[in-house]
Amino acid sequence: MTFKRVVLPDSFFTDDELTRAMAGIGMRVSCSKPIKNPNIEDVLLSASLEGLKNDWRTLSLVVDWFIKHSSLINVDRLTRALIELKENELLIAFWSALAQQTGHDLRFNRMRKLYHGDRILIGGDKSQLLLKRNGEDQRFLNTHLVVPNLLLRSRQSDILDTREITQLNSYAYYRVMMGASYRSDVFATLNLAKKTVVPSDLARKCYCAFKTAWDGLRDWKILFF
Repeated sequence: MTFKRVVLPDSFFTDDELTRAMAGIGMRVSCSKPIKNPNIEDVLLSASLEGLKNDWRTLSLVVDWFIKHSSLINVDRLTRALIELKENELLIAFWSALAQQTGHDLRFNRMRKLYHGDRILIGGDKSQLLLKRNGEDQRFLNTHLVVPNLLLRSRQSDILDTREITQLNSYAYYRVMMGASYRSDVFATLNLAKKTVVPSDLARKCYCAFKTAWDGLRDWKILFF
């Protein structure tokens, strides 16, 4: 049977599971127990989907995490996922706006161009009033998104630093060591595996091509067996 590459998770994190997943990538949220080693892009997508339903606290954490740790994102994976979710115009505009903040990082070039419409104002029913009263959030000036100032809290202390995240999340650890790539996720998955992993399952777990999983598994065996 021909292998079909996976782009999106079977389901997104929601409710308490989302809170625990956010804690699992280094967001300071109150939860009983963080999920161990969640996929970073799955958490960011889940949290942004929830945040854009007027959960501004959650969306604030996504923005702060992105500003602090965009280098940890597998941009190709996130971009592919957004293309699959292209019917959600607000989600595309949000991530394109974040990508516009990273002019120095060429990895985000494609994501910047995903949204083609007019600027979108967020803030719920009182958005126009908030914008008139507080002005525009400077972090989103000249982007696809208009955000009233003070709508999204900016507090970097709500986000763990890189060293702390690598101690918490194995995928972040390997991304720092090898670069944010599918290959680094393959190595992280193999390091966490408690049983033999076949390339097709490995590829689905890491959202990568079959060849990437095959080559990564081959190289892992060369290095550690």
